[in-house]
Amino acid sequence: MSEKIDIATLYLSDYPLGFSGREIARRLKINHQTASLALKRMVKESFLKSHVEGRNIKYHLNFDDFKTKHLLSLAEDHRAQHFLQTFELKSVVSRILPYVDTIIIFGSFAKGLQKDGSDLDLVLIQSSSRSKIEEVFHLFPREINAHYATWKEFTSSFRQGNHLAFEIRKDHIIYGNILKLIGVYSGGGS
Repeated sequence: MSEKIDIATLYLSDYPLGFSGREIARRLKINHQTASLALKRMVKESFLKSHVEGRNIKYHLNFDDFKTKHLLSLAEDHRAQHFLQTFELKSVVSRILPYVDTIIIFGSFAKGLQKDGSDLDLVLIQSSSRSKIEEVFHLFPREINAHYATWKEFTSSFRQGNHLAFEIRKDHIIYGNILKLIGVYSGGGS
């Protein structure tokens, strides 16, 4: 299962991406033959789809199979756990999550490029108490920029071609309803 999660993690930066076997091997720092065998298994198990592009075989996520979404959920959760090692991020997430369905962190924090003066960019989906969330923000010295949305608004931002929505999909950390967000990112709606 670990090799599947490792491969799925490569797609977290943008779900529609396609990779060749050699590119996956290089990014995971594994032997090309090992990657090729793992990719063939994942195609056979319907996690990935493959097609020939020039002289290469490109591998894409297979969103027609629910198993793929579940695998991505595991990869997203694994990534999110890693980011919770930062005390500040852990504090913000743990205090806001009770008031929302999903938190998406994007920008420099999601890319791992934050500095001391960086602000924290969030999308908060289905918030139940904006005033309580704002109170939490005042507990932290860092500026927190929150974008509030319902699931319907967030989903329609992709259909409308909203540039910010696509940027958030590229680099994000998810806490909360991961499977529902994967459905939105994969074009399946909310």
